[in-house]
Amino acid sequence: MRLTFPTLLLSVAALSGCSSAYGGFPRPGGPLGDIIAVGDDRDDRDDRDGRGGVAGARRLGVPKGHYPPPGECRVWYPGTPPGQQPPPAKCDRLVGRVPVGAFVLYNDREWDTSYDWTAHERRQRGSVPAVILELVRSQRR
Repeated sequence: MRLTFPTLLLSVAALSGCSSAYGGFPRPGGPLGDIIAVGDDRDDRDDRDGRGGVAGARRLGVPKGHYPPPGECRVWYPGTPPGQQPPPAKCDRLVGRVPVGAFVLYNDREWDTSYDWTAHERRQRGSVPAVILELVRSQRR
């Protein structure tokens, strides 16, 4: 059997539609704020995970325009579109209202509430803001 160029091209196109370069995982920077990396690349030099972040802490691709004003907090739910996230609030109003698995956006940083920031602070004094420690300690389980 001899394949012609159009037949070969059609076969390749048909087969390529059945595979994914991403292996079925969410594409980085997806529209729903999918988790795209582990860690944060700004602080915590002693707890690096080998990829520039804090080992064990997740990180999201939250658009910068969705961060709260300085000094305020915003609860962020992974997988929920930005327009459906709760509005920013004074951080003290969120005590006892942040569920495990959500993130807290504070001072241009994402804080994974599933991560043990209290233990992290014990290892590296001054690396976690007091407001984040208070919110994590008061979480709804």
